[in-house]
Amino acid sequence: NANGQYMIDPTTYNPIALKIVSTWLQPPGVNPTTGFITTLGSAPTTNNQILLKGDYNIKSSNKLNFMWMRDRTKAVSPFFGGTVPTYDTETPSTHITLYTLNDTQTIRANLLNEFRASYTRLLDVLGCNKQFSADSLGINYTPDGAPENPDFSVAGYFGLSSVGLCNLSEGTPTREVNDTVSWVKGKHDLKFGGQWFKNTNVIFAAYLAEGNFNFNGSFTNNALADFLLGDVSLYQRQTEGDGALISNEGSAFAEDNWKVSRKLTLNLGLRYFIQQPWYATAGGIAFTAHGADGQWDPGFKTSRFQSAPPDVLFPGDIGPRGRIPKGMYPTPNMFEPRIGFAWDPKGDGKTSIRASYGMFHDIVVVDAIAQAGSVQPFVYREKFNNPVGGLTNPYLNQPDPWPYTAYLSANPTFFLPATAAALDGNTKNPFVQGWTFDVQHQVTENWMVEAAYVGKVSDHL
Repeated sequence: NANGQYMIDPTTYNPIALKIVSTWLQPPGVNPTTGFITTLGSAPTTNNQILLKGDYNIKSSNKLNFMWMRDRTKAVSPFFGGTVPTYDTETPSTHITLYTLNDTQTIRANLLNEFRASYTRLLDVLGCNKQFSADSLGINYTPDGAPENPDFSVAGYFGLSSVGLCNLSEGTPTREVNDTVSWVKGKHDLKFGGQWFKNTNVIFAAYLAEGNFNFNGSFTNNALADFLLGDVSLYQRQTEGDGALISNEGSAFAEDNWKVSRKLTLNLGLRYFIQQPWYATAGGIAFTAHGADGQWDPGFKTSRFQSAPPDVLFPGDIGPRGRIPKGMYPTPNMFEPRIGFAWDPKGDGKTSIRASYGMFHDIVVVDAIAQAGSVQPFVYREKFNNPVGGLTNPYLNQPDPWPYTAYLSANPTFFLPATAAALDGNTKNPFVQGWTFDVQHQVTENWMVEAAYVGKVSDHL
């Protein structure tokens, strides 16, 4: 205009953008000086717990106790993924149920057996208000699954977003059984035992199921102007993801606290640990073509899907190390020795020297495996930069495979280029070595000095 300001002809406004503005961007509270809108939202949290405990003496030497707990936590998140509380208020909730059974039996005065069994169920659910599909706004779009509010992100101005996670649910039931025998024999305090875990992870996530429209000013140098004109800088969409993963882990141990003399006590222990690799009972897992030495070894082709690109393998395929297992190759020889001592050099109780060394393994967490299931044909994700059809028709001149059902086909279509998160079958369990050295000395009745060193080194984290 005459003042040197850039103006947009209102007749060129995108009708979908105008509908979004009139529906969600007209709250009260506009500051007449700055023009900014300030919105407030309530975020209450409620928690309820029930706990039942019972004890029963089978006989004087045998005691049984039981515990049941239920925990329910529910919250309201008015700004979960955006800046406008009326667009998509989320209601995350956590449900925890726990059953525990303990049996303690005194076999002899110096011999004790402790048995424990438990079941824990953790369920996280992300609820939301009533959802709608992008096509209800006039976007040329094929729905897939239950409606979920689409996301609109205008850089520096506002966000209408649910992150596409409406009705996300993740359950992690865990079963555990362990038994420990304690035996005091002369100068030895002995313990033996074993433990078994069964871990399960079941997840349903509709991430970006209705699409994400980003406006960053790449067309007009002003993100809000891009939005009003319907010029999208990046469009993303992903299919629903379902998965069920299972892993078993077990261990056995023996330890001895040996009072060698009045001045010296030794602690000796050995544990063996094994984790059955996570494997999928629903959904899928993809693997990269790595040999036993961890080096990339290209040129392999999956036999499961003839249309798949090379070097992305699936359970049952023949890879660099032979047949691909259901999950990772198990980590062998996970023995964990531990040794420590406590020494009073003079035997007068004024000086104590302690040292220890141990090896430890941890589990491979489920998240490391779950990402390897976010690949075609199980999950499809697309990204269009500056789509020609803009906000109104993002699929103009672009592939439109919706509704996506490729995973039902023996020879599905793979859309390239594609980003694939695949798992190296050589993934090892985390391994930690730790050691300590500590000296304490009583100088006077009221003064004591201490010097200590703690070291740790970790691999395969």
